[in-house]
Amino acid sequence: MEADDEIRRLARLVEMNRDQLIQLDEQQQKVATVRNEHRDVIQSLNDLEGGVEGHFMTPLGAGVALKHTASGEMPVIVDVGSNIHIETPPDIAAELLITRTEQLDDLIQRIEAEKAASNTAIQQYAQRFEMLAQQRGDDPLTPPQFDEPSSEDESSTQTRATRRSPGGGLTLDD
Repeated sequence: MEADDEIRRLARLVEMNRDQLIQLDEQQQKVATVRNEHRDVIQSLNDLEGGVEGHFMTPLGAGVALKHTASGEMPVIVDVGSNIHIETPPDIAAELLITRTEQLDDLIQRIEAEKAASNTAIQQYAQRFEMLAQQRGDDPLTPPQFDEPSSEDESSTQTRATRRSPGGGLTLDD
């Protein structure tokens, strides 16, 4: 019975680490999106310094923008944290964003390290699981899949039969 309990424990640990890996991947994607947005803004700020014949469009949202002309140096308002804003020239705003981008790159590297640690833990648990299952002889529990999490989601949707309502339309379960 101890081997069964250990096998179940290892299966739960593998599942927990898989969930953590999925969360880390989502977090990494969100941080990468923010980093890319920062890079785009840095490029726009650098373009401001080169001059664009004095005509600008400022997006308000929902497809609406303000068209205006610059009179002299155009200051930029930057959120420096805790909803505190400063007015600064575009070159200093770009420097602030470059610093933020570097911090975001560091965060992405830390997330990558955590993902690697989770992958290592999953592999160790998988090896231990397989060893216990082989020692047990008969295999009442099937070992969990240790591939990428996305492949598990795809395989589960492929094996499930699509349910149809009597009229042939899709149901809420689809």
